[in-house]
Amino acid sequence: MKRISILLLLITLVACNNGGFHWEKQDGVQKLFAPDMTLVGQLQETVPDGIEVKKKIEQIDSMTFKVVFECVAEKDVDGARMCFDFVHASRCRWWMIPAVSYNGNQWGRGEEPKGAARDGQWRTVSYRRTSIPCATYSEGERFAVAVWSDTPKNERDGISCALMPEEGSATHRIILPEEEQPYVYYSRDRYADGTSKHLQLRKGEIVKLIMYIHVSKVEPEHRAIRSFMKTAWNMAEKHEIEIFDNDKLWRLGVQYAKESLWAEDGVFKGFSIGLLPDGAGGWLQRRDWKYEIGWCGQNASLANSLLTDYLKTNDTTSRNKALTTLDTWAKYCPLPNGLFVIHFDDILYKRDDYVVDACNLGTAALNFFEATDLARKSGVERPEYERVAYGICDFVKDDQQENGLYARGWYPDGRAYVREGTIGCFMTPPMVEAFRRSRDSSYLLSALKSYNYYISELKN
Repeated sequence: MKRISILLLLITLVACNNGGFHWEKQDGVQKLFAPDMTLVGQLQETVPDGIEVKKKIEQIDSMTFKVVFECVAEKDVDGARMCFDFVHASRCRWWMIPAVSYNGNQWGRGEEPKGAARDGQWRTVSYRRTSIPCATYSEGERFAVAVWSDTPKNERDGISCALMPEEGSATHRIILPEEEQPYVYYSRDRYADGTSKHLQLRKGEIVKLIMYIHVSKVEPEHRAIRSFMKTAWNMAEKHEIEIFDNDKLWRLGVQYAKESLWAEDGVFKGFSIGLLPDGAGGWLQRRDWKYEIGWCGQNASLANSLLTDYLKTNDTTSRNKALTTLDTWAKYCPLPNGLFVIHFDDILYKRDDYVVDACNLGTAALNFFEATDLARKSGVERPEYERVAYGICDFVKDDQQENGLYARGWYPDGRAYVREGTIGCFMTPPMVEAFRRSRDSSYLLSALKSYNYYISELKN
């Protein structure tokens, strides 16, 4: 009797040490329990008549399970839509679909998909959009639950996911075949009608779907998500790829900038924002919104990289293209009030309804400061580069709000486009650089006020 008691104690200790999560079948339903027998959740599926579902559960580690749903067609089935769920049996306090929805995207003025439903219908999202195939994550009162799948091997096996937070539960769903409902978010703030695929099954045909379930304890500030992310990464299929050394990467980058991105368009000489397929197996430069100082266009940064390349290799073509680019922007883009035209397209096409955003302005100021030094090291004096940078900093510093907030952007005449938002934080680093160079404390005070504002907002 004593030996039996000791054995039971050891089994209990091992179970607790391993997390102790375990499955029990009750009334035909597979339910997942915590060590103290608290119900974590249960499996359920919705399939058309004529399809039998068999489930096999495998424990990956103390907190992770692999569920294989084997669907057997007992007759011909046309237009099969199958839903495989893990219902987290707790009020949902916070949820996420990685790369798609951050607790419902309830922030900002944009039209990103907000909430888990629209027009009374749960949103379904293709596995192609999620950073982990069909990943969904929810935090309940005690436990955090994540569900995901494997990457489909072919088009027919494409899947989608949904997360359905309700009053006392959160349903993690994987859907076969692939769909996006009720709408497709196809471009910034733009939607199209929903899509779905048609799945036909012949009698005797078998379809398998894999669902991974990871359970961990809720942690402050949503830190439990790290456990799921680490587990999913360790389990992911990883392809071996050739790793280039730093020198080869540098040479390829310089070659791409000078040969593929270089553009001469009217008075413009600099770099295209990027390439698109030409439909014939080749590439062409983008035809609109193509010349930008920072952000995606990165004209100033690319020019500085080529000046650096000249200092590394003594290749004069790198220096010439770099200086030509910077000279072009410095000649045509400064505005009388210190602001700077960030898209050269506005100059080429004589637009007057444009906005200059703080992201591009901050990038421009910081890079023009750096360009001044790089040009000098390359044997050329370009004081106008520094004037561009100071002009931007001076305008933005004088326009700064008392709480430290920089505007999101401005019209050419200096009127703020939007005051609120976080994009103004791109102006903080060049303010620090302006102080470092000039020792004018007004730049440092401006930078500190902005830093305190944006960091406080980020923490909140």
